[in-house]
Parts: sequence; structure tokens; C-alpha cells
Amino acid sequence: MWFQFLCASALCLVALFAPGFVALLSAGASFGASLACAPALCVAAYAVLAILYPALGVSASFRSLFCPALALALLVSVVCLVARRRRLRLATDLRERAVLSVGLPMLYVIVGVAVGTIVFVRNLDTAASFYQAFDNVHHLNSIRSFVYSGNYSSFNSVVYLESAGSLSSPYLGSASSLYPSAWHGLVSMVVQALGIPITVGINAVNTMLLCAVFPVGVYELLRVLTGDKKLVLIGAFLSVAFTASVWDFVTFGPLYPMLLSYALVPSVSACFVRGVGRGISRPRAVASLLVFAVGCVGVALAQPAGIFLMGAFLAPYCVHRAAEVAREGRGKAFGRAVGCVTALLIVAFWVFCYSLPQFKSTVEFNWPKTSSHFQGLVDVLLLSFTWHPVQIGLAIFVLVGFVRVAQSKKLRWLDFSYAFVCITYIVNISTEGTLKHLLGGFWYTDAHRLAANVCIVALPLAVVGAQAVWDWLVRAFDALKEKCESSRRLTARQAAAGSFAVLVALVYCPSFEIRGVTSVDTSFGHYASMTASENDFEAEHVLSTRELEFAQDALSLIPEGSGIINEPNDGSGLLYSLLNANIYYRSFDLPALENEKEESVAVRQGLDKVAFDSSIQDAVRKTGAKYLLVLDQGKKPDDTPHFWSYFPEQWKGIEDVDDSTPGFSVVLSRDDMRLYKIDAVN
Repeated sequence: MWFQFLCASALCLVALFAPGFVALLSAGASFGASLACAPALCVAAYAVLAILYPALGVSASFRSLFCPALALALLVSVVCLVARRRRLRLATDLRERAVLSVGLPMLYVIVGVAVGTIVFVRNLDTAASFYQAFDNVHHLNSIRSFVYSGNYSSFNSVVYLESAGSLSSPYLGSASSLYPSAWHGLVSMVVQALGIPITVGINAVNTMLLCAVFPVGVYELLRVLTGDKKLVLIGAFLSVAFTASVWDFVTFGPLYPMLLSYALVPSVSACFVRGVGRGISRPRAVASLLVFAVGCVGVALAQPAGIFLMGAFLAPYCVHRAAEVAREGRGKAFGRAVGCVTALLIVAFWVFCYSLPQFKSTVEFNWPKTSSHFQGLVDVLLLSFTWHPVQIGLAIFVLVGFVRVAQSKKLRWLDFSYAFVCITYIVNISTEGTLKHLLGGFWYTDAHRLAANVCIVALPLAVVGAQAVWDWLVRAFDALKEKCESSRRLTARQAAAGSFAVLVALVYCPSFEIRGVTSVDTSFGHYASMTASENDFEAEHVLSTRELEFAQDALSLIPEGSGIINEPNDGSGLLYSLLNANIYYRSFDLPALENEKEESVAVRQGLDKVAFDSSIQDAVRKTGAKYLLVLDQGKKPDDTPHFWSYFPEQWKGIEDVDDSTPGFSVVLSRDDMRLYKIDAVN
């Protein structure tokens, strides 16, 4: 399967970069900018096309999405070349700015791939490993439905498809609804094109987002913010250094759509900063803002939380630029007034969005407070968010960068952005009330999402701080060299480079033990062990290896597509996505009672009485099921892993069925696992 993983990774890179890169490069963007911003354009194109295709009667696939996007990119290339009447800027970039425009973004990718391979990929049990978490059933089911139906639209978040032989949904109101599905569509493209397991496609796409898309986006953001070659070089080694950043989205939740959204945030934010920055020509400004607008579509259709992160990050910059422009024309006092007015308008817009009915379910969602104000402050200062161990070296870089940026008129606004996300995190983990939801509601008041906000905004500060530490090391070794002159000694810059390399390496240091003294659980070491634990399929999970093997054998004994009643919390809720099993219950929790069909209630509560209760028989016939699958027969809740959604009393009719229950015959039996044929309705 690892070969499939490599093929899927390569295809994912082509899908994410090729069309956007061609369009941007031909339009005059540098190699690095084209590479960094390409994924946002591609994601937006695929997501929008996926929404349009159902109305046009077109089936979504890799070919039907990628080819139009590439054709549009080539058309843009032709138009730009004709209009400008000169060759692409690629040759110019390679000749005049090779290191900054080509070498550095590739260095970001190399570092990202190296770190990702060590801490993530090598800790997957197999290329098809998957995290058995409650949230993941939606992601897996959506991809299965997308691939099966050819409908990748964000308005197609249904898992019960209207097709011959498909079971009816147990829920009322199961029509299509809006759920941002750009990530699901991207995985579906790769899975459909290569015919690989869904889980392999997920791992490949997530790896490319972590190791390539996010790092190269950070490159572009740092380049636009500073234009300092040395600072951008240092950034290559810190772009993936925060374990509570995008890394967290594959070990908590999992929050895969957030991963795609946040992976695009740095490059899209860079487009805005460049578009409204100083010293840029009007055509370039318009082009940058156009890319920003299209990129926002991609971010929003991945997960709207990314839009609000950009709002929190860029709001102080808007105030800074508004005041700067006003000051240049009318003086310092007028500039301050304009800055204040801009800040008030931004706050008013934030409150307006908070009050919109469309965001009500999001902003009112509450994760209860878990810590004190003091602990929240410690988390921020030491980067010890949620379950992540401290990152002291990185925290020092951030603190030094915060102080250094405060002294810079150009970048001082970054401190305000950082202060906002830090305060939001502290308030949300330590308080309850309106302020908590007003500040953090757009991220579900979730500590993990808010910690990722802090880490992403802290990234530029960490790089600035690391550059300051580098400068201090050079000066220190210069001074030391003057006192200890010797031709055999290293130069001050070489000694500083070695010392700095050690400091950066310590950021990624794995956990270790000093025999007989102590053991040290580092942040990346802890992350690696967590990834290995979550993806160890031999460990005790809701769906075990033997249960999956039994399900495969059971499906081979019955006609393909046969309807199967199940109790999802025994692990069978995952079988639709993993094995394309036509199971009745495909989510682990039940909806509100008013949203469940009568036949579903009857099946859950009375299936064991199907032999002599005609109403139960009618209910089973309405579902279209002919078989019953049980993976944990006779076990109590404490005997086997379950999600929080398992309440035995809700499934009494199914779990009371055994080999002696009238109306059922055993098709396959193994340990506590059974496949029954429902004779009473056949």
C-alpha cells in the first residue's frame, strides 16, 4: 500500500499546484509566489466546479475537475503572454533571483517533508491506517458517498444515496445540506483517480498539506512581510515547528477540513498584505487582491474558521495601513483618528457576523472551561497547549520576536494580532459567558482550534526572534574570538551557525530517557507517540482488526449491496466507508428524536421481537434490510471500547438478539461476532 500512498501523494501535488502555478507564473508572479498561492486557487476552482456540476448534470471526478482548471490556467497563460508580448518570468527568476524565488520555497518543502516523514508518516501502522475517532466517521462516509455518486458538492453532505438497493435513511430531513467539503472533494479526486482505499487517500492528502502546502505558504507570508532573505531562510526550519499548529488537526478530532483551510491561510494572507502594502503598482495590487479573493473562496469552502483566523491576523494590519495612508496625507493626528475609526468598524463587523443566524450554531457551541487564567497564560508563554508538552526553545524565540517586533514600525501590528489570539485562547479555556463566545465562538470555543490560531500567528514572531538570537550568537562569538585569537578556531559565523543549528534541532528533538535519572517527553516526541498510538490497528479500538476481518468475510457470504441492520457503536458504523457495506446506521450518535423515522425507532427498540410482531416486520421491510450484523454480542459497555455516543438502552432491540432468538438464522459466527439473516421478513 505504500506504493499507492506515494502515487496518491504525487497526484495530490499535481492537483494542488499545477493549474494555479501555471496561471500565476504566466501572469508575472515569481516562482515562489506562484508555488505558494497555487493551492488556494486550485482548491477554490475544484470546490466551485463541484457545486456547479450537479446543476449541469456533470459527474465530478479527477478528470472532470482537474482538466477544466488546467485549461483555464492555460487560457490565462495565453492571454497574459499575448497582452505582455514577452516570455514568462521563469527564466528571469532563475537567473536573477534563483535562491530567493526558487531555492528557498523548495527548502521549505524539503524541511516539511523531512519532519513530516519522521513524526507522522513513519508512525502510521500502514499506509491505510486511520484514526478511529468520532468525528472521522463523517469524513470517511462523505468521501465514500462522493466517490460513489460523483457529486462532490458542499451541498451534498448526505451518506444515504438514492440508488437501487440502497437502504433508506433512518433519519427525517436527510436531504442535502451545506457543509464545506473542499477537503473531502480533494481526497475523493485522488481516491477515484487511482482506485485506492479511502484511508490511503486521506493519509496522502493530509501529508502533502502538512509537508508542502503549509510550509510553502509560510515562505510566501514571511517573504511578503519582511523581504529579508536571511529571515526567510531561518523560517524554512521553523515553519512546521509548532506541534499545536496544523499538526494537531490530524491527532485531535480529527479536523481534516481545518487542516486544509489553515494550510491555505498563510499564502492567502500574504496576498492581502502585498495587495494593500506600500510601494506596489496598481496592476500588481489588483492582481494580488484578486488572488486573495479567490483564495478566500477556497479557504471558506474548506472550513470558514480559516476566514476568521485571517480576520484576527489581518485586522491590526488594516488599522496600521489605514492610519499610515491617512498620516501621509493629513498628518499624524488624522492618521490616529482614521486608525481608531478603522478599528471600530472592524469590531462592529465582527459583532455583526457573531449575531448572524447562519453562525448561531457555531458561535453558541460551548467547550466548557478546563483551566485557570494562570494556566492559560502558562500555555501561551511555554506553548504547552492542551495535551502538548512545552516547547521552551521555540517559546523563547516567540518572546524575543514579540519584543523585537514591538520596536519595528513596519511589523508592530503583528504583536496586536498575537495578543488578540492569546487573549482569546486564555478567555476560552478559563471562563464562561458571552465574552468567551464573542471572541472564540467562530472556532467553537475549542482550545485545540484556538491554540492553532496562536501558533500560526506566532510563527512570524518566532522567526524574527530566531534571527535576533542568531545575531546575538554571532556577536558573542566575535567577542570571544577577540579574547581567544587562534588560527585553528572556527570563525565566529561558523560557530554561531553550529550553535544555532543545535538550538533549532532541539525544537524537533524526540523524547528520550537518561537512564537512572529521568525521562523527557518532548513535544514532537509526544506527538509521534500519539500518532503511532492512534494509528496502531492492533490496539484496542472501536473497530478491531478481527472485527474488520469478520465483516469482510460476512460480506463475501451475502449478495453484494444487501441491506444490513447494525448497532454502529460496536464499530460497524465505519463499514460503509471502509468496505462499502450497505449498513443502516452510518453514524455513531442518534439525532434528536424528532428527526428519526418511526421504523428506525421500532428497529432499535424491538428488532428481537420481529418473529411475532407485525409492526416490527413492517419497520424492517421499510428499511430494506435483510441481515443483522453484530460485532460485540453480549459484551457490556466497559468490556470493549466505545465512543461517548454509546447508550445501551437505545439499542436494546438489536443487542438482545442472539442465536436462539426466533426469526433469525446464523449465517456466520465467530467468537462474539455474528451475521444473521432476518428470516421473519425474507
